[in-house]
Amino acid sequence: MGIILVRLWRQYNAIAAPACNSRLICYNARMTKLLEEAIDRLRQLPDEMQESAARTIIRTLEEDLEPGDREAIAEARRDFANGDYVTLDQWRHEMGIGDR
Repeated sequence: MGIILVRLWRQYNAIAAPACNSRLICYNARMTKLLEEAIDRLRQLPDEMQESAARTIIRTLEEDLEPGDREAIAEARRDFANGDYVTLDQWRHEMGIGDR
């Protein structure tokens, strides 16, 4: 997992990280406390789960967001937190598909 995070760090921060072996994670002082906590938690996972988490992180960082996407995501999260959502079954019924 360390090598993947080093590549990720280099790609998105344009910082040449020092060489690491596969058991070390290299980073510099610009990493936030929250990211450090997340990496510490990832270290405790079995290798298979670390690989899965790393792939998810990389895919997320590679997504190209359109203008307004971040605001739309934040709005959707607020709506969900306020209970303003429909279930998948409700949506299907409203769309007239897959009524059960």
